[in-house]
Amino acid sequence: MAFLRRFQRAYARLRGRVSSIGGYFNGYPTDGNVEPNVVAQWLFNESSGNAVDVVSGISLPKSGVGALTYSQVASGALFQRISPGILTASDAVFYNSSHQASCDPGTGDFSIELWLASATFNTNKYFFATADGSDKGFELSNNSTTNIRVYTKAEDGTVLDQNFDHTTDFNDGSPHKIRIIWNRGSGRLELLIDGVSKGTRDLTSLAGKTIQTNTVCVGGVTGAIAAAASTFYEIRLSLNATNNAGGPNGG
Repeated sequence: MAFLRRFQRAYARLRGRVSSIGGYFNGYPTDGNVEPNVVAQWLFNESSGNAVDVVSGISLPKSGVGALTYSQVASGALFQRISPGILTASDAVFYNSSHQASCDPGTGDFSIELWLASATFNTNKYFFATADGSDKGFELSNNSTTNIRVYTKAEDGTVLDQNFDHTTDFNDGSPHKIRIIWNRGSGRLELLIDGVSKGTRDLTSLAGKTIQTNTVCVGGVTGAIAAAASTFYEIRLSLNATNNAGGPNGG
């Protein structure tokens, strides 16, 4: 058994090196080095039907009247390992209305990594949300083409609503990586785009507050409202502040 564990660790390290040499990659558990506390990973590589998380099998059915476009391949060799993706529409999203207890951050740290390419990254469009009808959970959206909003509401009603300015061209046809870190140990919320930090915000108001994953909606919010109409290649949720699957400038 000890030999087998050593072999598995060596193999995982080799996969990580091969992945980084060959371009950007999905990260553990489907690729790369072993990382702890990954509780959800949607790869959007299905050719039809629901988007299904590879960790716990959380299935996201289509919501809305529009069409979803499958098997979208990113151009360029660097993106081959994260292709294909699924293009949502202005009136169609992936949505599961159930509380996903396995993904609840609780009172601890958590982080989200999201790869997307967009043709309509404009004002007040949502690309990932776990908030319920009372907005308890977290929501990622944009106030403009150069401003991303990170909204978090704890179960006791405490709200942290922060904006991060950037100059990234999300409409250039290439995938971009957004990584958001809720580090409650250090009291800091940070957003990075393509591995470049866009600043930090004070997170101490959420210290000790319980946060739940009350729903899961990709590409908009409940009922295909404010849909982002973007191509999604991956969303990975980790219950720590350190996991990083890599990417441009280290991810």
